[in-house]
Amino acid sequence: MQVTTDTTTYVVDALGFDISLVLRPSLEHPGVEIVMHGADFDLRLLRRDLGIRLSCLFDTQIAAALLGRESLGLAALLQDYYGITLSKKHQRADWAMRPLTEGMLEYAAADTQYLRELSVQMRTELRAKGREAWLVEECRALEESSSSRQESERIDPVTRVKGARELRPRQVTALRRALQWRDQLAMAKDKALFRIVGDGPLLEAVVMNPHRPQELLEIKGFPEGLARNNGADLVQIVGSVARLQES
Repeated sequence: MQVTTDTTTYVVDALGFDISLVLRPSLEHPGVEIVMHGADFDLRLLRRDLGIRLSCLFDTQIAAALLGRESLGLAALLQDYYGITLSKKHQRADWAMRPLTEGMLEYAAADTQYLRELSVQMRTELRAKGREAWLVEECRALEESSSSRQESERIDPVTRVKGARELRPRQVTALRRALQWRDQLAMAKDKALFRIVGDGPLLEAVVMNPHRPQELLEIKGFPEGLARNNGADLVQIVGSVARLQES
């Protein structure tokens, strides 16, 4: 976990001790603004694993969208605002290894060390456009939706997948289970859902109903590593539903 204060950037092994004791006083303090980029997934993890609920969020990705910027990724924003190019050298590194290399620590630190400065500049732009209140509203809505497990569980994830309405009932069931499989994998790997596999390729896998993991590689956008390491599980999930009698 990376944390940047006004003076220092820390990279903390969140599995080494109960980090909630250190984070909770600041993260839950209504007078302490927490700057994050694309905070949705991290907010869910904080709530699920540490029982922490933010109360004063500034999401730079939301701010970028409200400013009408075409590229919402952090790397693109840092390049546009400051001419900083984030290294991609350790993007696919094994972050479960210990200890992390010096290069990996520097890579991790870069994710947060520019966020405060970026938020100050973006707030100035939002204020000039009369959209600062929009940001407050959007961030508050994100805090609420991410911290309410009961609310999220009432929403069928299938309804969010483009093209799911065209599926047969049995395929809808398969897609629902495939989405649950992806959720569990994302939590286990501590990654955002889209970094596991996108909705589109997952939908195609359900429609394909493959018999072997290698067949998943025929789907555009399906990660090779996922097919090789976890594809058998997905094939089993989709296949088990396909064998059920259509209701």
